Amino acid sequence: MQKSVEDEIFENLLKCGVDFEALRSGGFPMGAAVSGGADSICLLFALSRICKRERVPLKVITVNHKIRTADESEGDARAVENVCKGLCEAGCDVECFLYALGDGEVYKTAEKRKKGIEDAARFLRYNAFEDFARRSGVAFLCLAHNRDDNVETILMRFLQGGDVSSLRGIRGRRGIFLRPMLSVSRRKIERYLIERKISWRTDKTNFDESYFRNRIRHSLIPLLDEKFLGWRQGVLAAALKCGDDDDALEELRAVCCEGEKMPDGGVCFSRDSISTLSRAVLSRVIFKAISEVAGETRFPYIHIRSVLDAIRSNERNFLVEAAGIQISLDENNLFVKLRQNIATDSCFFAIIEEDGTYTFPFGDVFVQTNGNSADVFIKERIFHHIPVPFCIRNRQADDYVKTADGGRKSVADFLSSLHIQNSLRDAVPVIQELSSKDQEIVVVATSVMGYKDWVCKN
Repeated sequence: MQKSVEDEIFENLLKCGVDFEALRSGGFPMGAAVSGGADSICLLFALSRICKRERVPLKVITVNHKIRTADESEGDARAVENVCKGLCEAGCDVECFLYALGDGEVYKTAEKRKKGIEDAARFLRYNAFEDFARRSGVAFLCLAHNRDDNVETILMRFLQGGDVSSLRGIRGRRGIFLRPMLSVSRRKIERYLIERKISWRTDKTNFDESYFRNRIRHSLIPLLDEKFLGWRQGVLAAALKCGDDDDALEELRAVCCEGEKMPDGGVCFSRDSISTLSRAVLSRVIFKAISEVAGETRFPYIHIRSVLDAIRSNERNFLVEAAGIQISLDENNLFVKLRQNIATDSCFFAIIEEDGTYTFPFGDVFVQTNGNSADVFIKERIFHHIPVPFCIRNRQADDYVKTADGGRKSVADFLSSLHIQNSLRDAVPVIQELSSKDQEIVVVATSVMGYKDWVCKN
């Protein structure tokens, strides 16, 4: 007999280490993050019933990011508040907390972090979650990621060249954050809600296929469903194996060697301590050092391979630089540190004629050609039908783009209208087609700073 959604969530909570008796005796509430979408509304209703049965209070946080229209973002938050109020009236001990970000806070954070709107929203959302957990005293905070989300994430990371750490998928528990719906499909979630006549909110951006995840959800997954029966089980089984390998490699990395912190904030390893490590473990050692030096900065694996090759071939005076990170070798040591001349990173230029991954100061660009045009992946955005060859370069002061009425608009005016700081404008990448006489700029990719792109329509 198939388990109910509530039974699956309850069992997964127990697997994640939740002890309801301890929560009751200690007076600790359970927490849940609810956005108003189908997944989180399902989680809210199921948890309210579980917590009522187990006699544990449920505290809910909903975050208004203020990046959509007020009707949408405030409407979502108010809808969650109303649902919680209805549950209270039905006898459930549920309390809702609305956390509203400041006006423009997501955009300012995206500009500062230089990783896009989605990253900034997530960063601020999790900060809000952690603050909420401290203030409310919740022992755990449940998030509504489901089985389909996990499959999409694994496919995304595979297509982006992820390692076993990323290919293990979404973890069921990380600190206080629990994901008790990872075994529950989106179809089962929606059936649960429909059968109980429970409504939910829909975010329109979930259907915008310029975002990588949505393209996988709406284009790739339906194709796999049609052509490859049972493929989901295979993907999830592979993710479990990657998780086992990831744990084993991390154990080896943790005990093999320690780097020495340098006065400039870098990390140094003696070559003797790392020269006999396997490539898999040594790459982890280097990635760990990069995270210590530069936080979440993404460093291309192709450069890690070049470092591994240099170590194996006993090279001296080796140096590679990317994403503001410098990795070097001398006769005795391996050094990982921030590059000192980061100010020159605003100057970049590359002519692109074929498939591949190209590294720029703002991150990696993935190019997939199809005849005389290409799809260009920049962070979470996809730009279609870019004529080949084309170049990606930093914006220049005299750049112009075509407008819909056939006129021309200064790129400087466009950036000014977005209120991007003057000091950052020359670092904005543009895509310029090279196959015609006019060599027009077809994309101004301000999404790398968290803003809406300018895309010229042919």
